[in-house]
Amino acid sequence: MKTYRLLKDIDNPEHDKRCAYGYRQYDVFKAGTFFEGYPAHLDVNQRFNSAYVRSKEWSHLGGDVAALIIGNSQETEPTTWHEIATLDGGYHHFSDEVIEQLLKHGDVTLDQVKIALAKCLSE
Repeated sequence: MKTYRLLKDIDNPEHDKRCAYGYRQYDVFKAGTFFEGYPAHLDVNQRFNSAYVRSKEWSHLGGDVAALIIGNSQETEPTTWHEIATLDGGYHHFSDEVIEQLLKHGDVTLDQVKIALAKCLSE
């Protein structure tokens, strides 16, 4: 799957005021939303796969609406911890485990973590 960012607000053609969950609850897909997915394509066995989109905000959707979203987006890399943590359908931040691994492998020092934490708490 590739990662994308929506370039402009898109009216949701399948908006349903009765829905409280999933993508149908949104009347507009907001510009700037980060998501992952893929455009319609043929797989290695030449079977058709419709466009597919997945994000924490919208849950998942496919078909024409997903194609509309991807068509109005650009491929991008995650730029925040939240975006990294939601890749591959992840919805939880395992920051403590990530920090433990960074410390264990010497990628960061305990002092660097303390300084970063102090900065976050003071902002």
